Amino acid sequence: MLDYDTRSFTGDNSLAPGEDDRLGFDEIASQFSAAILAAGKGRSFVFGLEGKWGSGKSSLLSKVIDQLQAQDIADKPEIVKFEPWLVGNRDGLLAHLFTELNKAIVRIEKRQGVIVPGKAQKAKAASNALRKFASGVGEVGGLIEVAGEATGFLPAKWGGKAIASLTNLSKPDTPTLEELKDNLTETLSSLDSQFLVIIDDVDRLDPEEVLEVLRLIKSVASIPNVSYVLCYDREVLAEGIAKVAKIESGNNYLEKIIQLTIHVPIPEPFQLRNWFGDIVFKIFDIPVEDQGRVRSAIDFEGGRQLTTPRAVKKSLDSLRFYSTVLGPSDVDIADLVWLTLIKDGNPKLYRWIEEYCGTAAAQAIGVAKIGEQEIKSELSRFEDTVPEGHFSDLMYRHVFSEILPGVSIDYDEGSFGLNIFAQMRPHEINEAINFRRLASPDHFRYYFSLGKPSHSLAKADYETFSRNVSSSVSDVSALLVQWHHEEVANGLTKTDYLLERISSHLVHDLDSESAANLILAFGATMDELFSLRPISNFQYNSVWDRAERLLRGLLSSMAPELRGGTIATLADAGKSIGWITSILRRETFAHGRYGSQGRSESEWYLTDGELDDFSGRIVDRYRRLSLKEIFDLPRPITVLFAWAQAGDESGPKKLIQKHLATDLEFVWVLERLTNLVRVNGVEALALSKDNVGPFLDYGKALERLAKIVEAGDELSERAEKLLLASKEAF
Repeated sequence: MLDYDTRSFTGDNSLAPGEDDRLGFDEIASQFSAAILAAGKGRSFVFGLEGKWGSGKSSLLSKVIDQLQAQDIADKPEIVKFEPWLVGNRDGLLAHLFTELNKAIVRIEKRQGVIVPGKAQKAKAASNALRKFASGVGEVGGLIEVAGEATGFLPAKWGGKAIASLTNLSKPDTPTLEELKDNLTETLSSLDSQFLVIIDDVDRLDPEEVLEVLRLIKSVASIPNVSYVLCYDREVLAEGIAKVAKIESGNNYLEKIIQLTIHVPIPEPFQLRNWFGDIVFKIFDIPVEDQGRVRSAIDFEGGRQLTTPRAVKKSLDSLRFYSTVLGPSDVDIADLVWLTLIKDGNPKLYRWIEEYCGTAAAQAIGVAKIGEQEIKSELSRFEDTVPEGHFSDLMYRHVFSEILPGVSIDYDEGSFGLNIFAQMRPHEINEAINFRRLASPDHFRYYFSLGKPSHSLAKADYETFSRNVSSSVSDVSALLVQWHHEEVANGLTKTDYLLERISSHLVHDLDSESAANLILAFGATMDELFSLRPISNFQYNSVWDRAERLLRGLLSSMAPELRGGTIATLADAGKSIGWITSILRRETFAHGRYGSQGRSESEWYLTDGELDDFSGRIVDRYRRLSLKEIFDLPRPITVLFAWAQAGDESGPKKLIQKHLATDLEFVWVLERLTNLVRVNGVEALALSKDNVGPFLDYGKALERLAKIVEAGDELSERAEKLLLASKEAF
């Protein structure tokens, strides 16, 4: 047995000689070939090999031809492959058929002339008779064009062209068509050799071409020792015949031509899955621990998509291709097999999955937020890709939801069966990345475009980070700044993606000293990163947010003796006062020390004692800053509020009051207490009471601005802009 299974692409080809018979075609091929030999002796017979597209008709036919050609020389039929799709008109069909028959006769003449005495002469006579008959039929080619009747080969109506042809045939020295046919019949009978005309893929012809081929067969079906095998999908063929011939039943028309029908056996679903699975395990070297999941993908998705032998071959060829560029180090083979089955069986669902995985990856890395309306819309699109009831089976739902990111089972009766865009937990993202799953934001693109996503960090990048973070604060700080200059995708930088990745799967792998180095590197660089790429108040999930979310995990992984010192150093020496302020304010609210948004202790980054110390140290730093130094920080208004909310409410107020003596200072202060707001989607500068009121009287401030405008001096224009900004606040 030859091995065609592993790396060789099969395309849509039929079985090659010696190829493994996985669908039990050998036995039926033996029976069919015996029927052909018996029925074709001395007469003409038309066989129909029927089966759905992709059911294996061509492969079964290939087996039949193999068995026929294995017969003894005396019984071996001469195979004539007739390919009507290469011919453009009916006259051409006739010429093509007779040419192929003549070639077969010549082959007999050459092959059997020595073996069977007198056979060569008989073959030559048959060849001459065939040429004369073909020539005679060619003379009435015009008649065929005139008639166009679906009921037979010769016309029922005669036109001028037909009469001219008849005149030529009726000359005294010209044999009639009937005489030519009788002569051909006699010579072919004496030749005592069978001819089998094979016409595969009849159902791939246009309906008009199908009708022409059937008329042709009907017209010459009485020529002895010439039999025909037509391969087709009866449903497709009958529908086309009825439409073109304008008759009620295409099936009835076929019954008048096809004398014996052989049906391609429908393979059992488990046969197709076993065939597919056997070869998948030859294509890929699958680890033992993953083999169960691969078989599960084949059983559940293959049971729906592998409906014909052609479907099996198509998906296997896809996997053969993927195996040349992808391997277990790039993707999860079980997920790849599952997705390939869907790609080849339901392209619409495959395209939806591709788009969904891209959006889910953006959600996982924090660059997209999916709203309820978008979820509804995507779920509706999802439903449109599958037939009704597709997810009615609970086990199938479980397998499907286990593969895609953020997909869960909906147990409500009457529901679609699945929910989408659930937020993945850090450990789920971590697991997907570690095992290169389709749900991994770092690996999903391999499954669709054979390459990693543009945002994906290479193994070497993680190694560089690990080396720097374990080395020193300055080394990892330099790396964060360097990578923040490198934009990767969607306006995000390499640092953004690094922090997103380590938040889900590296933070707990750091030792105490590395964790301390990273925290202090945040304290050293975050304000610089802000200045490199300013963060809008409306931005979702910024580099500051990512660093902030890492704190709890980093602190929890540190030894107690190192933790306290790291927090103190961050507060005392961290250059990024703006970012450190965001931590202070977050913890002030989380501990319930200000406002009504207190959180459970499990959500605190710092203990009560740590917050007391951290807050005291930060407030001491605020007191040492000038107002200009505060206003030069990122988000200075937040710094002023954090200072007040940390327990020193009068501190920022007194500092501001010192800078209101002159109109120039007054305008300068108010300009820095403005902030951007969005009005009907448009950003505008606002001077709100919420920002100004805690530090000076808002009403009196507006009155003073109005007087400055009235003065008409060099400050008037700036004061007028502030008055306009005050109106935007409302």
